[in-house]
Amino acid sequence: MSDIKSAELIEDQILWLRKDVGTTPMHLVKLVYIAHGWMLGRYDCSLICEDVEAWTYGPVIPSTYHRYKSFGGDEITSNPVDQTKDFTKEQSEHIQEVVNAYQGYSAITLSAITHQPGTPWDIARREFGTGCIIPNDVIKRYYKKLADEGPKKSKWHLPSPRRIRMLHTSKL
Repeated sequence: MSDIKSAELIEDQILWLRKDVGTTPMHLVKLVYIAHGWMLGRYDCSLICEDVEAWTYGPVIPSTYHRYKSFGGDEITSNPVDQTKDFTKEQSEHIQEVVNAYQGYSAITLSAITHQPGTPWDIARREFGTGCIIPNDVIKRYYKKLADEGPKKSKWHLPSPRRIRMLHTSKL
């Protein structure tokens, strides 16, 4: 499964899946990053073909940020289209699982999750400084560890939303 996608395609799919839920730019930036991280940790392959950078307030895919920054903290008002046909079955299911698992999280909580001590953002900033690229191998190691701490049913399924909350909050 090495069919890497643009962040824009992932954004469109997430917005479509969340069409009935208010989604701010911060939600979107964090969900694209989290989906990419879980893909690296679970499948050992990238989801997006763009770099993630360690900005002051967390990990960011610059193109995603710039595409939606005009909305500020407001909900993104667009007419998303289902992009399922552009994904492999595994990618489509993976994105759906991430959206479902993190559905109840506020943008602020998603942000807090992604820049706790020991996260890829924290490690990259300490080692390389603010604004650096967060290496995919650092992201992969972190999410693989989270996956290994989750239920041992199958690497093909994300932990439940409750278990994800426990995994992330145990790191706070």
